[in-house]
Amino acid sequence: MGKSEGNSLTLNTLKERGFAPLAYRYLILGTHYRTPLTFSWESAAAAQEGLNNFFDKFTALHKPLVPIPIKMGKDSPEMESLRNNFLTAINDDLNAPKALAVAWDVLKSNLDDTDKRNLLLECDKILGLRLDDLKPVSIPTKVTDLVKAREMARQSKNWIKSDEIRQEIEQLGFKVEDTDSGPVVKPKR
Repeated sequence: MGKSEGNSLTLNTLKERGFAPLAYRYLILGTHYRTPLTFSWESAAAAQEGLNNFFDKFTALHKPLVPIPIKMGKDSPEMESLRNNFLTAINDDLNAPKALAVAWDVLKSNLDDTDKRNLLLECDKILGLRLDDLKPVSIPTKVTDLVKAREMARQSKNWIKSDEIRQEIEQLGFKVEDTDSGPVVKPKR
C-alpha cells in the first residue's frame, strides 16, 4: 500500500466508507506488528463489528465508574491473573493480538462490573480504544415504544410494518437486533 502506487488509505477514506477510525486501530491491534497486514474492506468491516461488540459489552457494564488505584496484593486472584496476562502479552514483543484477547477475557470473566471496567481502562492506556469516552447508553422512550410496536408487528407476521418501524428506529440513531431472548436495541455507531 502506498501513495505512489495509488492505493493509499486515509482516515477520511475510512470515514467516507462508514468506518470509525478506531476500527482501523482495532484491525491493527489484531495483527502482530511483525506480520504483514493485508487490508481489505471485508477485514475493515470485521474490525468495525468487533470493535462495536467490544464497546457494547463495555458500556453494558453500567455500574458507576469508580476509578480505583492499583492495590498490589489486594485485588482478587482472577483480577491479578488477568492483569498479569495482559502485561505479559504486551511485554512479549508487543503482542497486541494476545493483549486484545486478554481484554476480551476480562469482559467474559467473573469479576464484578466495576473491576472489569477499571481493569479494561488500565488496559486501554496501552490499547488506545478510548474506552473512557464511552458512556452508558440510555434508550429514549420513543425508541422503546417503537421497539414494542415492532415486536407486536412481528408477532402478527406483519413484516412490512415491522420493517417500516425498524427504519424509523434507525433514523433515530438506534438499531434493533432480534435475538432468541427478544429484541436488543443498540446505538448505531
